[in-house]
Amino acid sequence: MRHPLRLHSTKLRIAFYVLIGLAIITIGLGSVSPARSRFMSLVQSVTGPEPGTLEWYAQLAQSQGLSEYHFSDGISEYPAPPLDDAISNSNVAVVQMIAAKSYAVEDDSIVTWSKFKILESWRQVAACSACIRDGLAPPTDMLPLNPDEILVLRGGGSLAVNGVLLKSIMYDFPQFSFDHNYVLFFQRDPSQPQVGSLWLGGNGVLPIVSGNQLATVDILDTTGTTLQHNPFTDELQSRYGNSLDQMRASFTGSPPPPTPTPTPCNPGLTAIRSCQQRGGGWDYESCQCSYY
Repeated sequence: MRHPLRLHSTKLRIAFYVLIGLAIITIGLGSVSPARSRFMSLVQSVTGPEPGTLEWYAQLAQSQGLSEYHFSDGISEYPAPPLDDAISNSNVAVVQMIAAKSYAVEDDSIVTWSKFKILESWRQVAACSACIRDGLAPPTDMLPLNPDEILVLRGGGSLAVNGVLLKSIMYDFPQFSFDHNYVLFFQRDPSQPQVGSLWLGGNGVLPIVSGNQLATVDILDTTGTTLQHNPFTDELQSRYGNSLDQMRASFTGSPPPPTPTPTPCNPGLTAIRSCQQRGGGWDYESCQCSYY
């Protein structure tokens, strides 16, 4: 999984170092004192944390007197295939999160590993030979796993760096919450069968909210404000009516119980977006913004 923002910042750093190299050549050829002075200023700026790293974000927050700093981890660009294709290529299960921990990767990004207990297994497929791989091994401090548990990885998370709480936000893939269970679409890597690959990203993560209703994840732009059309979630809503019972009946063949009374929580898109921009997630049961 490559993030456009990270690639962009890497190109900027490369260009910056090229300028430094040109400055060194200029001074070596006998440049005047003002040029040497400008070069020394550039050298001094390089001695601090590299721009775009976690230490750099922490230093930026400290310079502004902040103890917490949010930054975007970009847009993940996961696929949104037709629903039947997603089902045929996925394990589908009802799960409960029992542990989560964030880790630094390559000094410039944060990822979060979450441990889930499988409560209901609706569909199982063979381990895939062409899984979307991220190249990261599961952390040893979250192992071993019980037979009914899986680990899943997502970008973003919260991590303390030099006394500053950094929150890396993926607007199209909100953080998991302990407050409710989920329906997950995932694949298993043959080399790590207890690691679930969320190959659909947020599209394959359906929170179970008040009244056994299913919520879906919206596709947003890099600002986290512009809602885009998502045919995958539209098809989910059309087929199952956002009902956990209807979806369970479709997979297991069991008759669904009577449709429950809809939840009175109807906060509106503006309130939910404002919550996500502040690093939270909307809790439909309490009808308020929650922070994890």
